[in-house]
Parts: sequence; C-alpha cells; structure tokens
Amino acid sequence: MTGQALKFHGYLPKICLSSTSLRCVQTAERVLSGMNLREQIPIRIEPALYECGDLNKKAVSCFMKRKEFQEISYNVKMDYKPLVDRLN
Repeated sequence: MTGQALKFHGYLPKICLSSTSLRCVQTAERVLSGMNLREQIPIRIEPALYECGDLNKKAVSCFMKRKEFQEISYNVKMDYKPLVDRLN
C-alpha cells in the first residue's frame, strides 16, 4: 500500500538503497513491488546504512550477503560498490 501511495503521489525513485538487514530489504522489495518497479529498480545493499555507530567499515555488521538475497529471488544489484568502502 505504501508503494502504491507513493506512486499515486508521483514519488518515483531512480535507485533504491537498503541496509544489509533482512527486514529492510524485505520492506524495499515490497515498496518497489507496490510501485510496479520491482524489476526495473534493483536494490543496492549498502552496509553503511545498518546502524553503524562510527562509520568504521570494520564495525559494520552484515547479516546477509548480496548473493544470499539473490538466491531467495530478491532483485539486488550484484555489481553495486558500497559507499562504506569509500569512507575514511
């Protein structure tokens, strides 16, 4: 319903970022589905979005890997390069 409402009001994303948390990827997947954009916009898994306190990439916790999301049929962008790798 959220995806449908966003689409109705003209809020259409060009990209989709999600943390590594399964609940966040599930939400992104469902919102994109509600907007009829699931196939057009792959989810970019961004570890830096997972409640990381000091932006130290060694401290970022990754619960699921992109390949694991892909194996359970989530549309994730496999060649996405995480921003956390570029933070100093």
